[in-house]
Amino acid sequence: MRSLTSPSGSLRPPKRDARNERAKSILQSIDQYLTTDLVLVETCQLLKAQFGRSLAEFFWERLRDSGVRIEPILRADLDAASEIGARFPDESFSLIDRTSFALMERLGITRAATFNPGFAATDPAAVASSRSRY
Repeated sequence: MRSLTSPSGSLRPPKRDARNERAKSILQSIDQYLTTDLVLVETCQLLKAQFGRSLAEFFWERLRDSGVRIEPILRADLDAASEIGARFPDESFSLIDRTSFALMERLGITRAATFNPGFAATDPAAVASSRSRY
């Protein structure tokens, strides 16, 4: 199964997290990890801000060695993200969420592995395919 994944998925959720076993099960069911360059940068920035530079660098080195495919966000994805934002003004989708939806549509990905509750509660394929030009 090809799924969009948060690069933080390549790190184990904390053992104290009640969702740890479920998260591990989901991540083990994915045969090809893929994330976006924007998700990667956001994750590194969040790790640095919360835990310091050394952990962010450690994460980046592990990710580089892991075989995770990092897909660049294209101008077309940014345009699609703007359209999604305009079509769903009452939703709190971040730019990262919206570009992820657009990338999923572009690549034909229908599932996402994420720890983002707002993203997880949404059907990315339905959001992306609802764009007016389709």
